[in-house]
Amino acid sequence: MHWMSDKEIEKRHHKTFEQIKQTSSYGQELWTARDLQKVLEYGSWDKFRRVLLKAATACEKAGQEVEDHFSQVGKMVTLGSGAERKIEDFLLSRYACYLVVQNADPSKSIVAQGQSYFAIQTRRQELACVDGLKGFPEAIEAVFPDTEVQLCIVHMIRNSLRYVSYKERKELCADLKLIYAADTVEQAKLALDNFSRKWDEQYPTVSQLWRNNWDRLIPYFDFSKDIRKVIYTTNAIESVNRSLRKVLKTKGAFPHDESIMKIMYLALQNISKKWTMPIRDWPAAINQFAIKYEERFPL
Repeated sequence: MHWMSDKEIEKRHHKTFEQIKQTSSYGQELWTARDLQKVLEYGSWDKFRRVLLKAATACEKAGQEVEDHFSQVGKMVTLGSGAERKIEDFLLSRYACYLVVQNADPSKSIVAQGQSYFAIQTRRQELACVDGLKGFPEAIEAVFPDTEVQLCIVHMIRNSLRYVSYKERKELCADLKLIYAADTVEQAKLALDNFSRKWDEQYPTVSQLWRNNWDRLIPYFDFSKDIRKVIYTTNAIESVNRSLRKVLKTKGAFPHDESIMKIMYLALQNISKKWTMPIRDWPAAINQFAIKYEERFPL
């Protein structure tokens, strides 16, 4: 008997989702809810319909037009007597399927495989801004191979200063700013070379740190300086995570997963009350995001 590896099982499940895929006359990839119901091992349409409603609600909350992703259609089926009856069905976009598997029963292994399949299919190109956590960029690129990873500039500066004496930090930071505040990648590279010539004799590890991470430091040069101010640091999301940890760490145990979600939801409601100021230069930033990632911004 041949025992399949995890990779083989994943490949087989991904093939299953491919086999039920349809393509419209406009080239759009679509799945019917009835086909997806069978693949995700839901015996009852009523139960699966509740999953569809949760997914549609998530779609609406994300600012998307539900009708663009969940198109209600009729389907004729033949009964045992030979008569035909029209039943409810939906045509689902890739994004809709992604939301469906996110809201489906997580105890089913096929649901987990569906989450992997539709995540990769849906998130063809994104920009992920991350801190210096070891292995995090590689994990993102493994699951979302087309994602551009931008390391947090603030974390890079902090890591660089670990090697520098206090009395020289101000001058060294000014020279680092010539790198990340440059107008183009070419100017940034020249600034890094100048930095190396000036500081390598005292602190060779600093320039080496920037060179080792260079490919993940330069994606933000593709954007204007308005957007760079938004994506150069992960401090905002770290503040949210820190606030959530304060709430969770005082609890010894949780009776079930839903209790965790409720606590986090209530905590986020309290945290959001402090968000009284808009993100600096956000209108200009989102305008350029819409140009670069136009498939993610339906007009």
